[in-house]
Amino acid sequence: MVNDAMAYYCGMFFGKTPLIKLSPKKTVEGFVGGAFFAFLLNFLASGYLGEFKWLVCNQPDITFNIFQIINCETQSVFLPSPVTYNLGIFGSYETMASPV
Repeated sequence: MVNDAMAYYCGMFFGKTPLIKLSPKKTVEGFVGGAFFAFLLNFLASGYLGEFKWLVCNQPDITFNIFQIINCETQSVFLPSPVTYNLGIFGSYETMASPV
């Protein structure tokens, strides 16, 4: 949804280069902008969504109970871990990041 919406807006504001002849209003700038904002939202939302137990806990069966209380120990794969970004001549940047 974010990819589609942001591709539209980036293409509308910055689009000059046609992407394919089959759809003449699609632009390379829209394609790149949509991908960029979709990846950005993944990184921003992964930490928030990882806090919900019903998204990270294993369920023994496929049932739905709206009042079910889920108690589990979050597996290490869902916990934020330190990540270092190499910024070239600007050095490096270390932060905590959740898996995407």
